[in-house]
Amino acid sequence: MNVFAFHLKTVPDLDAGRKFWNLGDLGDEEVGAVMHSKRRQETDGASDSIRHHFQKIVSISAVHRVGEKIQIWSLGAEKWGYAEGLEYGLLRELFSRIALHSPELVSWNGTAFDLPVLRYRSLAHHLASERYWNIEGQHLTVKDDFFLDNRTCRHMDLMNALAGSDNIPHSPLSEVASLLGFPNTSDMTSREVFEAYISDNMGEIRNKTDADVLKIWFIYLRFQHVNRHREELNMEIERTRDCLASGKQPHFSELLTLWNTMALF
Repeated sequence: MNVFAFHLKTVPDLDAGRKFWNLGDLGDEEVGAVMHSKRRQETDGASDSIRHHFQKIVSISAVHRVGEKIQIWSLGAEKWGYAEGLEYGLLRELFSRIALHSPELVSWNGTAFDLPVLRYRSLAHHLASERYWNIEGQHLTVKDDFFLDNRTCRHMDLMNALAGSDNIPHSPLSEVASLLGFPNTSDMTSREVFEAYISDNMGEIRNKTDADVLKIWFIYLRFQHVNRHREELNMEIERTRDCLASGKQPHFSELLTLWNTMALF
């Protein structure tokens, strides 16, 4: 098994907002408020969710199952002093992992959110990743291309796979995980992420991203259990528990408690 489940947290790209709407004299909180307000105007009040090209990635968490090992971690968690910038470092680490292992990507709503954001931000940072983009088909066949129809064997949008269509209304990750036995922990709204970001509370954002990617992994295991790989499920659960138990991050003990209290399978 070579699976890379991942999850992003983003905030409004304040530099882009200042440039696009000439907001140079406003502070970060005010720029963010203007960007959300502009979006509400664009959607006649239906949404204040910032469009993909105005998003900036502040956290990426992943569960990587490769060979006989599993890792659960926040990308860049030990290297927050990236000289070239936090977002660039996160993207570089993500693309490096993909280039090294060529895993199957697993996301929740990745077709509509995570992958478009990754593409725009890689363009913004001039960050090349041949294995990810596969522009000339050097590493994968056309059949295996990540972006042939966004639902190839190289990327599984778990939300769409369960719905059977990408036209079904969005199903919240926390609600689906809760229905399957995961303790009811609410999603962190985009506004809450932004408030934590401008308050310099990156630890809260990273911890929440870790918890969310664990939900994705849990749902993925259940999906595999009912789909085809029943005999491997208990082994994967034990690997996940061992990874959480041996992790050095303090919040891993909380995640392990959550995992152990689930009425899973």
